[in-house]
Amino acid sequence: MNIAIFGASGAIGILLVKRFLENGDSVYAYIRNPDKINIQHPNLHLIQGELSDEPKITKAVASADIIISTLGPALSGKRNDKTTPIADGHKLILSAMEKHKKSRLITLATPSLKSDNDPKCFLLKIIPIMARILFPWAYRDMVKLGELINGSKLDWTVIRIINPNVKTSGKGYATSIGNESFKMGVSRENIADIFYDIAKANTFIQEMPIVFNKY
Repeated sequence: MNIAIFGASGAIGILLVKRFLENGDSVYAYIRNPDKINIQHPNLHLIQGELSDEPKITKAVASADIIISTLGPALSGKRNDKTTPIADGHKLILSAMEKHKKSRLITLATPSLKSDNDPKCFLLKIIPIMARILFPWAYRDMVKLGELINGSKLDWTVIRIINPNVKTSGKGYATSIGNESFKMGVSRENIADIFYDIAKANTFIQEMPIVFNKY
């Protein structure tokens, strides 16, 4: 398969690039700084650009069968910052997908982006409230992203994460949709694993699984 990965030079993105390349796929890595990817492979194609660069984004999307974004909201910022770079970038990605008749999108978010299938639990009520108080710029970005995704007719999947800095692999990952309980914390390796597994199996269509370490 041909895979376009936005955020390919990030910690999760690099793991995912390697995973696809190891399994024979071609990867179109959309990056701001090519020096951050120290990978040499005949199936790796680097596309350098900003999230606001519509022609470059369109080039990456046009080359791929599956479009993936591992871009997450910045946890450092100014409280009065009204910009929404992740959502605005996704708007261009979605537009390019519609233009080139691409249907499969797998992207990253936090529980600030709400699903109709979310369980009625305290954690999923308090997490968005805490995000809005502590990281209002990131919260606004996720809410706007959710509006874009929910308004799209594409075959999207939103992988939601909480505390992605857990170092232990947790012996694999688990997911929660609907009434299933979930845990706080997931390793970057497990995030990369679920991206890869969903892309290969074509599962969780128009769903927003929360992923967490199994143990």
